Amino acid sequence: VLELILRPARMLLAAGVGPLPAVAPVIGPIGRLAAVLLLLLVLSLLLVGRWGRKWRPAATVATWGCGYPAASSRMQYTAGGYAELAQKQLFPVPLRPHPAGGPPAGLFPPPASWSQEAPDPVLSSIFLPAFRSVAERCQRLRFIQQGKVHLYLFYIFVTCAVLLTWSVLAHRGWSW
Repeated sequence: VLELILRPARMLLAAGVGPLPAVAPVIGPIGRLAAVLLLLLVLSLLLVGRWGRKWRPAATVATWGCGYPAASSRMQYTAGGYAELAQKQLFPVPLRPHPAGGPPAGLFPPPASWSQEAPDPVLSSIFLPAFRSVAERCQRLRFIQQGKVHLYLFYIFVTCAVLLTWSVLAHRGWSW
């Protein structure tokens, strides 16, 4: 491997390419010596690392423990935990989450709970009203869907006849 690395450099130096072709005989042995020393250094670091791991085993901790030893399944990281800074400081007031509940109060507080609701303003002000409107309009057409196959076939026939007539009339130059 070492010979494959050094062969192109020797060829360049022997051809006189490079800033100092007179030092070509000296660079060959120095390059070999440097490569051997580098290899020995890497091998010694690997051995020291392996030896150190053998005497000091890796600590076993929870993946997301974060130094808190009494975590339970009720304590979970959520997207809100990661976005808390942006929600409290950067978002305008209508986009901020709405907390419900508070910290326990008193010397012997009763059981307490805390929750936070962060509604999506685009969803609640644009999409939901638009889909409700479309759903109400489609509800008026429920009488067409009665579960009778012969009526469905009739609808398909009428639709195909209208489209065929329209296609023939458009082909002959007639427009709306």
